[in-house]
Amino acid sequence: MSVVSWAKQTVDPKRKYRFRMYFGTEALKYYYVKTAMLPKANVSVVEHSYFDYNFKFPGRVTWDPITVTMVAPADPTEDPTNELYKILLRAGYRFPNLSTGEQLSLSKLGFKNANFSNIKLQTVGANGEQLDEWTLNNAFLTNIDFGGSLEYASDDLIEVSFEINFDWATKTDSNSATPGGTSPAF
Repeated sequence: MSVVSWAKQTVDPKRKYRFRMYFGTEALKYYYVKTAMLPKANVSVVEHSYFDYNFKFPGRVTWDPITVTMVAPADPTEDPTNELYKILLRAGYRFPNLSTGEQLSLSKLGFKNANFSNIKLQTVGANGEQLDEWTLNNAFLTNIDFGGSLEYASDDLIEVSFEINFDWATKTDSNSATPGGTSPAF
């Protein structure tokens, strides 16, 4: 067993600021992403009582939504607010004043057809090489904040934030051929 030492020149930790995020759609530019959460898995606990004893067993795995914050540039061709709004429309959102609006609604298939279903979040090394990659499977948008508030007393940048819900995440690192083991078979 080798001992890892921080004094070695070859040891470089992963850094929070070295990441890229890909949304599938080219209109959401990854270089405007300011912050992105990494996936978080929760394992439920199932208890079984037997006489005076309680035994705990692992239950189901659920994945928490992640939050992404993007900076909104003034160029309307690259503004994430425009693309997020278009993704909602392509995914099935309709205004209530349209005659067919009551017959349509958002769906996972709609988000897939809007090219927003398998989101990729990569960490990169000091030389730009990909260290690992998370894929958020069957992803869809929730809780979109198109920029917060506007105020004359502030010179802050407008930031767009949104949550991404997904069914499961797979992880691939630079040493593995299969992402996170085998995918679930349904």
